[in-house]
Amino acid sequence: MRRLWAAGAAIVVCLALGGLPVLAQEASENPSAPLAEQAVVTGTQVDCNPVKMWTTGYENGVSQRRDGVVACEMAMDDPRVSGMATVDYNSDGYGDDWVNWGTWELAGPDGTWVGSWTGAEPGGGIYHGGSALSLLVAAGTGAYEGWSYIASGRDSGIVGLIYEGPPPPWVPLPSTPSE
Repeated sequence: MRRLWAAGAAIVVCLALGGLPVLAQEASENPSAPLAEQAVVTGTQVDCNPVKMWTTGYENGVSQRRDGVVACEMAMDDPRVSGMATVDYNSDGYGDDWVNWGTWELAGPDGTWVGSWTGAEPGGGIYHGGSALSLLVAAGTGAYEGWSYIASGRDSGIVGLIYEGPPPPWVPLPSTPSE
């Protein structure tokens, strides 16, 4: 009985070891294949460049920036959330402190993430010696359908979670407070 068990165990081990290189080879042949697994992701927002400058205004003591669009390079450790994001940008300024919000879209290798974000720039933001904080909630489309991406950032550093399931309850803010 021991010999039979040992032979069976050896076959299982050989199959398992023999199967690993095949799996690794298949993944490397198709690097853009979506990983069907939950992942904690980290990375940075490398650079943001204006696509459309926002309009500015001032109402009831509040500085306003509306309807800007920026393109931001996301350098994450997971290809599903790396690449160029298009960010619609609105903000209200209270002295040196700003509250920000908008929509966010990122085309991954096999699908697109679409969502909204909100944040704050106390002390004028990172370009003025302050800080920037943000929270993003996005749902997947294409191969990412049924998956969600939630991320938070401080300055240019980002940590997030990709998971299968709907986004948490989140009421996106309108593009302007009067809507």
